[in-house]
Amino acid sequence: MTLMMIAIGGILLGFACVLVLLSARTLLRRRPAPEGPASTTALTWGRVGFPGLVTGFVGGLASGLLGIGGAIFMIPLMVGWLKLPQHEAQTTSLVLMLAPIGLPGVWVYARHGGGLPWPVLAMVALGFLAGAYGGARIAVRTRAPRLRQGFAVLMAGMALLLFLKGV
Repeated sequence: MTLMMIAIGGILLGFACVLVLLSARTLLRRRPAPEGPASTTALTWGRVGFPGLVTGFVGGLASGLLGIGGAIFMIPLMVGWLKLPQHEAQTTSLVLMLAPIGLPGVWVYARHGGGLPWPVLAMVALGFLAGAYGGARIAVRTRAPRLRQGFAVLMAGMALLLFLKGV
């Protein structure tokens, strides 16, 4: 086994451990997360600056390095560290998926791979469009505690997949 393969396995296992911790923290949270929209007066640049940069960096690193949605990390960090309500954290995560934010990673992968698989992109994008619309409609009708529990279960499942991939 090469040193690079060992390093990648270690990174995958590290991300899996972080996901397990975030999942447990989300499930075991005693104090309820804020409901409703966050107060715009509470979200100052000073309060959001560094935590926001770290949250974005961790999400971007996970997306670019592992090809998993950075939201798996960003949403619990936005709820726990930035004190966003669950629904608002999920909305923020969706906004960050818009093309300009992910283009640096796309550019690197496309350049390395010799282009983009346009037929796959077109069909997956159409499915994603319908799925995102339907999922958002369901999410806004779901109470925040139940949504948070479902998200924690998803994080635990992703941790298991990363663990299996890393081993």
